[in-house]
Amino acid sequence: MKTHRPYRILFVCTGNICRSPMAEGILRSELSPRALSRAEVASAGVGAVSGLPASENAVKVCEDEGIDIGGHRSQPLTPALIESCDLVLAMEEHHRVAAERMAPRFGERIHLLSRFAAGDDAVPPIGIPDPIGGDREEYRAAFDQIREFLLRALPRIKSGIPVGAMES
Repeated sequence: MKTHRPYRILFVCTGNICRSPMAEGILRSELSPRALSRAEVASAGVGAVSGLPASENAVKVCEDEGIDIGGHRSQPLTPALIESCDLVLAMEEHHRVAAERMAPRFGERIHLLSRFAAGDDAVPPIGIPDPIGGDREEYRAAFDQIREFLLRALPRIKSGIPVGAMES
């Protein structure tokens, strides 16, 4: 049986301790075990320091939804990381621009999450506000907005995962 390289999905925010780890956790919770056997989901930050845990409120809001991101450790976005991924989804337009500048040859893989969810790069960009330093309600609002966009984007994301990975 021929083995396929996993389909790699990367979420990008600023510090890789709030929004992108929540997005990573949400997507993992929405994919079937079979799809996850053919996909890798990760996150990084344009201004991240390596090895930091997800923020306490991000962990708690995810826990409220049965999603465990407690083991998350931050990593900086690099050109090599972008090049290794099939799909890069940014939380805000400046994250998308930064990623595209790092790896201009791979710009077709890099999208603003809201536009990818809409299936149209011409729609007005909607960024997900950074909840860092905010209260639990601000994290909840960011979580809900990320989940809403991801649920809309899920069919497009699943379509990239190699055939045979999806449940019938």
